Amino acid sequence: MPVTYRAVMLTAKGGPEVLQVVRLPVEPPGTGQLRIRVRAAGVGATELIMLTGGYLYAPKIPFVPGYEVAGVVDALGPGVTGFELGQRVGALTVYGGFAELLVREAEHFLPIPERVSDRDAAAVILNYGQPGKCSIASQRSSRVKRPWSLARREALGLRLCSFCDWPE
Repeated sequence: MPVTYRAVMLTAKGGPEVLQVVRLPVEPPGTGQLRIRVRAAGVGATELIMLTGGYLYAPKIPFVPGYEVAGVVDALGPGVTGFELGQRVGALTVYGGFAELLVREAEHFLPIPERVSDRDAAAVILNYGQPGKCSIASQRSSRVKRPWSLARREALGLRLCSFCDWPE
């Protein structure tokens, strides 16, 4: 395993010219985390907002953008179950996806069925999850006491089940 990997770093507010390819150190996954080798990452409106510095959930600049990814499990952190090395997975990462490697909590990842390409999986995760976010905002405004991550995962899961023809 190399000691560094390539990533596209957002270095300042601006246009595409502020994105720079950098080398970052390879980090092992921590407890409950997966490391994936990214094979596809979505590019959309969220990344354009990140370029302006206007995306509320992005870390402070400099950071690696990339909201949705598909890849292959490269390493398992201690305590991770339900995933295997070499397994294809997808996730909403919010940031960090424009890189060769990505480490995140295992709960963020979903398996990708064999009949769905990496490109399609990366493209559909955020778009299928968006209606779920709208229902979460509605739940918050009506003071429903429900963890947003659970509601988001359920909404995303049902949409992915439909897209991938998985049983619910």
